[in-house]
Amino acid sequence: MTDEHEAVTVDRRQTPHRLIPRRGRVSPLLTGFTFTGGEPRWARGTPAAKVLAALALGTTWAHAATCAGLAADTPNRWNTRGAEALGDHATLDDLADVTEDLEIVAYAAFHVAAGHARAVPILGALEEITRASSGGDWRAAAHLLRILPEARPYRPDPRVEVTGAERPTFPTAADRELLAAVSDALDAADAPGKERIMRALGGDDPPGTI
Repeated sequence: MTDEHEAVTVDRRQTPHRLIPRRGRVSPLLTGFTFTGGEPRWARGTPAAKVLAALALGTTWAHAATCAGLAADTPNRWNTRGAEALGDHATLDDLADVTEDLEIVAYAAFHVAAGHARAVPILGALEEITRASSGGDWRAAAHLLRILPEARPYRPDPRVEVTGAERPTFPTAADRELLAAVSDALDAADAPGKERIMRALGGDDPPGTI
């Protein structure tokens, strides 16, 4: 596993002169990192690039770390430090305007890039579901209603019975308790009692048929 504070090389020619790499042992997050024209980049094959590529496939932080040869908690700690570094600054350029520390900008850039990468598989899945829904697949449409926050008002009430050949009905917990109570009462009642219970329930079946 890569030590988080190993010595790395930063190409000063590719960074704005006001951003100064730290001397000595710094985070491997800086390996291959450049920030020009407001665009952060990591060279292909560097630890950060590998983590971001793995996150874009939907992996966890720990699995992304493994793919990059890092300790399991390192990428998540990078992300946390990046959120703190970015703070209330609206953009990375705003942050770079108030600091000369390239490492601070790198952490903030990683936080932003990781957020984008983690959204990629979610957006891809939603696009697939939306296409399936547009093609007439009611299951995909129902899934969208179930997961999208803005669709909450349109979600079916789980207590409402949904009928149909493809949608079996399921009794609620309250329904099951009521049925159990009725069943127990019928078992314990004599014939006249069964008849009274059936009339109370509005049933037309003769006693002894349940």
